[in-house]
Amino acid sequence: MKHRPPTEAPPAAASSAPAAEDTLAGYALPCMSPAVERILILAFAVFIGFTSVEAPLRYGFTQLGAVWLIYLRDLAIILAMLVLACQQFWRHQLQTAFIVFAVLIVFHGVASFLLCGVPIAVLIGLKTLLPFLFGAVFLPVFLKRKRGIALFLLAMWLVTAIGIVADYLGYPMPWKGMNASVGDYTVVINKKWNYQGEDRLGGFARDSVVAGSLAAFFGTYVLLFSRSILLRVAIGAATLALIYLTTSKGGVIAFLLIIVACLMPTKKSQLLNKALLAATFAAMILLPIVLPNYLMPSSPAVLASFFDRVERVWPAAWHNIDSHSWIFGSGIGNIGVGQQFLRFEGVDTGDNLFVIAYGYFGIFSIVYLGLPFLAAMRRKSPVDEVGRYAIITLIYIFAYGIVINGIEGSISAFMTGSALQALALRKTAPAPEFTRGMYRQPVAKPAS
Repeated sequence: MKHRPPTEAPPAAASSAPAAEDTLAGYALPCMSPAVERILILAFAVFIGFTSVEAPLRYGFTQLGAVWLIYLRDLAIILAMLVLACQQFWRHQLQTAFIVFAVLIVFHGVASFLLCGVPIAVLIGLKTLLPFLFGAVFLPVFLKRKRGIALFLLAMWLVTAIGIVADYLGYPMPWKGMNASVGDYTVVINKKWNYQGEDRLGGFARDSVVAGSLAAFFGTYVLLFSRSILLRVAIGAATLALIYLTTSKGGVIAFLLIIVACLMPTKKSQLLNKALLAATFAAMILLPIVLPNYLMPSSPAVLASFFDRVERVWPAAWHNIDSHSWIFGSGIGNIGVGQQFLRFEGVDTGDNLFVIAYGYFGIFSIVYLGLPFLAAMRRKSPVDEVGRYAIITLIYIFAYGIVINGIEGSISAFMTGSALQALALRKTAPAPEFTRGMYRQPVAKPAS
């Protein structure tokens, strides 16, 4: 039989429509058109910008009698995600993150309303979950536009640093300690409280926790993606100093682990990174379960806030959950930010990622936290750029989550959502190999 030479591949038709999938480092990324990508970038800039200078913004909006303008941040990310969802739905390519988020919101929203009975409390709680989804859908832009995103985050890092240092030096900040209210929802801006003689410094951010999280978020991105070892060392050290100034001791430890994980040679760090991930995950889960059963000794000032969680905060949150449901938790609205609509004397903040997650989602929180941990641990070594981003981000989230309510913090929620999406990306099939414009056909192996 006469052999037919391989034919040339037909030229691709020119089209402005987005491809079914974009690829990066061997992964298939959810598709989006360039126009939608620009909308997402704009929403990200609004989200980060508003969060970085939330304190003076709320102060200015209050002086204008329009404090509600702060919610332009939420409106921007909602509209951007809605545009993306509509485009993907129209092309029959709706990414799984939208579907999973919608199912969880409906299920836990209904369960929480039955437990709480106050719709506005549940809605406020659900609003705090939006950054999780935004982090997931923004991840492709995060990975493809590293240079532009890095420059923007570096600028925001400088703004955050100026605010923290100015607060530390005692420059007058008229928003410090002010209340900003929209209806019955009240936020205390850069609350000036003293715990064992320490003033918590928030600078331009809403409070010290947000300021520390912003610095860590920007610093982690530079540590992960910058090629300059000098810049990575400088930003890492400066970020650690900034977090220390905010007096967030848990944040200092969490970011110190990030520095260790990022500055080691990539090929030699994977086993260490997974060990750090396992250790922080175990501590985040077990400490609020085990320690409240023990009487804490007289503590030095450096451990006073941690012992307060052990003796007061964690037991109060577990009691709140016990009074509602060990299956469905206390319900969104019955714990955390939404609870201020139910009682104003105090709020069960949880001050631990596992505790607040159990309050929000009940026994299902074990699945929601456990599956990402297992997926990260199953990544084969050497871990590529996407897997490394997910693992190192989760190390920070779990480590800081030992002492902080990570669900209701917008920056930590965004970081968590992007890490979960990174773990969910699937590898693409190997592309056909080309030689001089012609397909190289696979050679059939002779039958044995």
